[in-house]
Amino acid sequence: MNIMGRYKILFGIIFLFVLFGCSIQTDFYIQNFTQTKKTVKINYKKEVLKRLSSDYYGVYSFNSINDIVKPKAFKKNKNLKSVDKSVVDSSGIILEIAPQSTVRIEKNT
Repeated sequence: MNIMGRYKILFGIIFLFVLFGCSIQTDFYIQNFTQTKKTVKINYKKEVLKRLSSDYYGVYSFNSINDIVKPKAFKKNKNLKSVDKSVVDSSGIILEIAPQSTVRIEKNT
């Protein structure tokens, strides 16, 4: 095998290891298409109770719009309602989603 072939294999292996370690935080959206209020439980791997009590702006915030909208509507609208949430245990949150609405859960992996 020539030198270029070895470099391609080495580059491929390094590239795979780099990609396996990537995790980008993005917004997550839930839409309730029904005419009734829905309850959603979200489980986290990390302890959420401490993070909710401290000021983690944008990480554990839950905003909603009373309409079925695309994600771009959240960037345009500055008057977003906060969703009622209750902490079940140290790693779980329960959300009440209104009928015909869209909820944004910010910055989760």
